[in-house]
Amino acid sequence: MENLVIIGKIISAYGVKGWVKIRPFTETAKNFIQYRTQFLSRNQKDWNSVEIKEIKIQGQDVVADIGLTDRDQSISRKGYFLAIERDQLPQLPENEFYWDDLIGLNVIGVDHLGLGKVVGLIETGANDVLVVSGDKERLIPYIPQVIKKVDIQNQLLEVDWDKEF
Repeated sequence: MENLVIIGKIISAYGVKGWVKIRPFTETAKNFIQYRTQFLSRNQKDWNSVEIKEIKIQGQDVVADIGLTDRDQSISRKGYFLAIERDQLPQLPENEFYWDDLIGLNVIGVDHLGLGKVVGLIETGANDVLVVSGDKERLIPYIPQVIKKVDIQNQLLEVDWDKEF
């Protein structure tokens, strides 16, 4: 199932009736709860369909009944990832991207020197930050002054960033 996008991770058991606590990777927990049919995997390779029977927002997290029967089962799912099919995501306006679209892009400076690949993103509140792994790890702010071009088709992201940083 190559067209899946991970949207959350089970972080703990919740209560004694098999519910789980999930850390959504969506912009808000409200965005996460709209997807009742998801896929569950520990290793991000072997995915099983799961139907969310009941779900509630709890702060920035959600608690959900995914069909487990007791606390022991929910404890054993800690660390599992939840995903949806990519075509379930809303279309974004031009020049907006999902984080998943950016991971794996080759990052080059405006001088066309390679800086590495995007391996992750960090939400800081003020702006998102790209985690770029190359000859060293770089944290590059995802702001218009720095991000010059995103070319998903050619797997390139051009930044105005000093190679020494």
